[in-house]
Amino acid sequence: MVITKGKEACKGSARSIKEYNMYEEMSKHRDLYVKFGGHPMAAGLSIIEENISKLKTRLNKDASLNDEDVMCKCSIDIELPISMLNFDIIEELERLQPFGRGNEKPSFVERDLSVLSMSLVGRNRNTLKLKLRNKYNKIMDGMCFSDVQTIISYMEEKFGADEVNKAMKGLTNNIFLTVIYYPQINDFMGTKGINIVISHYR
Repeated sequence: MVITKGKEACKGSARSIKEYNMYEEMSKHRDLYVKFGGHPMAAGLSIIEENISKLKTRLNKDASLNDEDVMCKCSIDIELPISMLNFDIIEELERLQPFGRGNEKPSFVERDLSVLSMSLVGRNRNTLKLKLRNKYNKIMDGMCFSDVQTIISYMEEKFGADEVNKAMKGLTNNIFLTVIYYPQINDFMGTKGINIVISHYR
């Protein structure tokens, strides 16, 4: 919940998770708002400044969330080895678009992929490109577009900084990742290929 000062009252915007009905919980404290409205996943409000701390206290006191509720969750449609990917499968998946709320992009998992090499790419070096090999000896590029430093730090903690440095030079196969991904067709200088976009890993 973010609340900013306004001319007559403070205005706020709130976002939630599936495990916490924002509208229902905030509705219990209507006496504190100037205006209020929303739905289970989001709400908006106007409130005088002196009531903000009261609202915070009440919401925290009533909250029934536990550690499991606030843990990041992701759904997997099926375990799909990268060796089974081909242009036909990806084109069929693309027919399911547009993706969004109510029509989530399919997600697939493959376990224990060996990281043969990795490098930072892109204009700002904010994309991690990994060369991955599965147990069937299929090799494919995996792209990680977000939290690049987080995944590098994770690998350093789990496998050691030396192994990560070797991977940056293409000199190791001692790093193994389970990844949740979505496949895509890339077209580089007229040559089509397949890579995977990694959304989660461990």
